[in-house]
Amino acid sequence: MMVKDRLIKMGLLSLVVLSLSLIDQWLKQVGTLASQIGKHWGPINFVWYENPGIAFSINLPSPIAIGLVIILLIILIRLFWLYRGGFGLYLIGLLLVISGGFSNLIDKLRFGFVRDFVAIGWLPIFNFADIMIFIGLIMIIINISYGGRKQKV
Repeated sequence: MMVKDRLIKMGLLSLVVLSLSLIDQWLKQVGTLASQIGKHWGPINFVWYENPGIAFSINLPSPIAIGLVIILLIILIRLFWLYRGGFGLYLIGLLLVISGGFSNLIDKLRFGFVRDFVAIGWLPIFNFADIMIFIGLIMIIINISYGGRKQKV
């Protein structure tokens, strides 16, 4: 890979992850305020939940949870770096998962828990980072299932 391509890829990763993480951190602030005054928007209720665990509130000791998230982020960044295809579902999916994981890691390091604030019906309470991770994983799965045969990883 040429130096120019590496710089573009590093810039893309940095810009997207920082931008989406900042948006998520801002939304968590807004969600915190909305939950304190009991706001709701149609079927969406804003509630405050301190998630001490990892995905699906799986409770692990904080150092183990942080270590697992860091290892997963390193693996995902490596997959992003090794990707040689065009700008498609797989790449966008990786960027979303990395961004969501990074933002939730910021919460875990700052507060010892992840701030969740959106409640819809029977769904678990979640935040924007969780949405990015979920949609990113769906995009990766779709790409691997239907379009991955044509691209190199």
